[in-house]
Amino acid sequence: MLNKLTSILILSVGLAIAPGCDDGDVDAVDQEICDNGKDDDGDGFIDCLDQDCLDNAACNATEEICDNETDDDGDGFVDCDDADCASECTYTEICNNGQDDDDDGFVDCADQDCENHQFCNATDEICNNGIDDDLDGAVDCADSDCFESNLCIITTEICDNGIDDDGDGFVDCNDADCATSCTYLETCNNGEDDDGDGWVDCEDQDCFNNQYCNTTDEVCDNGLDDDLDGAVDCADEDCRNHPDCPVGFDEICDNGIDDDFDGFADCDDADCADSCTYLETCNNGIDDDGDGWVDCEDQDCFDNQYCNTSTEDCFNGFDDDGDGYIDCDDDDCRFLPECQTSNENCMNGQDDDGDGLVDCEDDDCWNHPACGTQWEDCENGIDDDGNGLIDCEDPSCMWDPVCTGTGNETVCYDGQDNDNDGFADCSDNDCIGDMSCGECDAVNNTGCGGNENCYMDRQQDFQGFCTNEEGTAGVGQQCQTETDCQVGLFCNQSNGRCVQMCLLTENCTTPFGTTSPCTQIPSWGETPYGYCQ
Repeated sequence: MLNKLTSILILSVGLAIAPGCDDGDVDAVDQEICDNGKDDDGDGFIDCLDQDCLDNAACNATEEICDNETDDDGDGFVDCDDADCASECTYTEICNNGQDDDDDGFVDCADQDCENHQFCNATDEICNNGIDDDLDGAVDCADSDCFESNLCIITTEICDNGIDDDGDGFVDCNDADCATSCTYLETCNNGEDDDGDGWVDCEDQDCFNNQYCNTTDEVCDNGLDDDLDGAVDCADEDCRNHPDCPVGFDEICDNGIDDDFDGFADCDDADCADSCTYLETCNNGIDDDGDGWVDCEDQDCFDNQYCNTSTEDCFNGFDDDGDGYIDCDDDDCRFLPECQTSNENCMNGQDDDGDGLVDCEDDDCWNHPACGTQWEDCENGIDDDGNGLIDCEDPSCMWDPVCTGTGNETVCYDGQDNDNDGFADCSDNDCIGDMSCGECDAVNNTGCGGNENCYMDRQQDFQGFCTNEEGTAGVGQQCQTETDCQVGLFCNQSNGRCVQMCLLTENCTTPFGTTSPCTQIPSWGETPYGYCQ
């Protein structure tokens, strides 16, 4: 009796002392996820091999029995309509071989024999039901369709389970996420020789596999800070041109950073025109600070966006050339295949969108540069500006020599507009060749002898001069001086590109036959020349 009582007491004490059953990992999570291929609770058993999953639906699906009129595997398809039975059932029409097996003129899923078959009713992959729903051979999280599903993404690295939980390629203490959880002999990113072996940070073999020593370029759509610079995905500057990342960041005007990635920072960015105080305003045609230099010729503006416009980049969401039109809305981009749409092309004389309206008559072209105010051509017999008045009847032609009947500018140094054409003295192209107004016509390349060419001379009041030089750069190409450009062009000093010149008394004609007035440059003074926009 005593021995029996003693045995009972010993057994009771043993039960009281014995700890509760566990898997030996105090840091492991409590619950096994049964269909992700990982040992979530760290007990050495994965998914359906873990006793936690014995009652889970993902671990209790059975194979389809092909002749009992029951959906045994719970995928919604019964017997021979289930793809699991493809090898056991005899079909009149095989539903996934691309052939008309029963010779009725209908192939695979187009045949009514296959109307209810699983091959013809595959759905998107459901990421937690243990079934290959889309029949691509991959189940749940193993299917690429589920890679971004919350059911298949673990974003936090568990630092002692031997698994790359966050999928960034670094496991446990080699993952930078575990920097505060792990004890290292060598800390891999502090610039010190922590273990005193003469090797510092990534030079130390302790760090060869550490994430800090194996950073990669930023992947812009995985939710990870791959290059460990503190910015994730689209917030990282490395991703600014990635197609999945938005453009159009606002410029902050006082932080020294090019926030909108257009190449101009703070007050040099045109976005800050209303926020910054400038000595020289760079686009108003006025010498604001009285130093004799206007707009982009003033050194205050050398780095300003207004003075560094370029050809439009048609795919970056910015107005690169500062003309108010972005990407495919800009004429510079109109011929690119990527910019061809069903909308009206406003400059080709065709009804591109088939609405009966051509070019500027079409509402699609209301904001197009080519469809702004049209100027009256004073000698073509057409009401160009649409005000009901033709040629010399139009007030805009009142000073045109064609309409005034006056002759040429007779005196080129009296400050008077002798022929009433709106231009006096050397600003009138009638005075080209006068001793005080240049020796030749730089637009039409006339007035020079022999093999000489006429170019505009910036050092001689922007008048024409004859030279043996002949440039080769065309419109929009790079240049340093006028003579780098072809005859009839000048070198725009603000962006180093060749631009078409014109005579102020004449209109510019585009390759498409439209006309626009020659634009005057105030800082050039009394010169007969302007430029074509």
